[in-house]
Amino acid sequence: MKEKRKIIRDLIHGYIEVDNGVEKIINAASFQRLKHIKQLTAQHLFPSANHTRFEHSLGVMKLAMEAYSQIEDELKLKLEEDNTDNIANRLTYLQLHLKYAALLHDVGHSPLSHIGEVFFDKAEILSKIKELIIINDEQKSPIKNGSKHELMSCYVVLKKFKVDLEDILKKHKSELDIEFILRIITGTKYDKSSWDKNLCISLVNGEPFDVDKMDYLLRDNYMTGNVGGYIDSQRMLCSLAIPDKRGLCFKISALSSLKKLVDCRDSLYMWVCNHHIVVYTDYLYKACLEHCISLLGEYEGAPLLTPHYPEIKEKKDLELFSCEAIAEKNVTDNDVYFYVNKVMHMVSQNKDIHHDTKTLLSQLLGRNFLKVSWKTLFEYSKFLDTIDAPRFEKEKISVFLEKSANIKKMEEHIRNDLEIGKYEMAFIAKNNKFYNDSIKKDINGSKHKDRILKLDFDNKENVEVNKKRI
Repeated sequence: MKEKRKIIRDLIHGYIEVDNGVEKIINAASFQRLKHIKQLTAQHLFPSANHTRFEHSLGVMKLAMEAYSQIEDELKLKLEEDNTDNIANRLTYLQLHLKYAALLHDVGHSPLSHIGEVFFDKAEILSKIKELIIINDEQKSPIKNGSKHELMSCYVVLKKFKVDLEDILKKHKSELDIEFILRIITGTKYDKSSWDKNLCISLVNGEPFDVDKMDYLLRDNYMTGNVGGYIDSQRMLCSLAIPDKRGLCFKISALSSLKKLVDCRDSLYMWVCNHHIVVYTDYLYKACLEHCISLLGEYEGAPLLTPHYPEIKEKKDLELFSCEAIAEKNVTDNDVYFYVNKVMHMVSQNKDIHHDTKTLLSQLLGRNFLKVSWKTLFEYSKFLDTIDAPRFEKEKISVFLEKSANIKKMEEHIRNDLEIGKYEMAFIAKNNKFYNDSIKKDINGSKHKDRILKLDFDNKENVEVNKKRI
């Protein structure tokens, strides 16, 4: 009897099929919380950008399965060349692990997306993971390369989904390889002998492109009014190939689509992620959370504030970014907003409200924003031109400002000199991470079995195609 499937209508990818296994996963409370974790924190600038990690996770699964379908025949041929036993079972094993890792790759994401991630305690997450999985060799650990939110996703998978995944894979006559799932989530590859597994890892968490990046670029671009321009994702997926066992490549026919993706990503970083309003409001939320936490301890030499505010019992009751908060309490953006409003409201009722608190409240909740000095890279460059100093001195200033520790020192010095409060002035540094300029990754494409075409995107207007025999 054929398995009954449900269909979810997605704004970006159209219809996404959901089988019984996927339905079981997405119905879990730990996955449903993603409906209340926004993908972007750009609502102050783009009110329509209210899409969440929930639909993004479904989209990544959809793209992962489409990409796998494209390379499956080539993958089968390569496995036959290796004289792999029971190839059909091997392909099922690879497909299932890719599918569920793609679906669960963001299940541990923090409230307020990457703003909240800075409050994750990496040491705590690693410690909790090691309580749930035996890691014999740290050098070959499946979590060695993970970022904080990837590690939290690994923890949630181990804590909340491992048993369900075992049951789902058993119904497909396959065994769960939990290490493989964790490696896909963190992008931690095996040695060269496991080249087929490494292909799956690259599809979800690889450089410079993967289906995770492809989905959030498509989704973020659409929800912000196509700031970055059109991306032909289907053309790219249809151009995937496996010329050898070293990794995935794109055929030369994908060149124009890859260039559009690069341009779209750079535009989104410039005009959305690093727009001065988005950068500033992100800073305010982070500052507000840090300030609220400080109110629960010693503040300006005063005794603990807890006795004055009976609603706040102790700091651990208000932790929003611990392993327990994410995996057990299923905290979301709403919990953070409630927490900030609650603490700030209680503090504002105090007749002795501190000047810094009042300033922060006015900016975040009253939109009494500070005036920005440099809105764009162009304006910043013009500012440097006004400095009467040799070119090398100006370059030193830029290098100095790239380090957050230097910025904090400069902030403190200027505030003390001008005798102004902590939140009345701020220097905020943000890296654009342009693919075209700073990252300069190679994109490989294959046209013939005996040839690799190396596509260098170091320059937008001058794409070089270098041919190298292998």
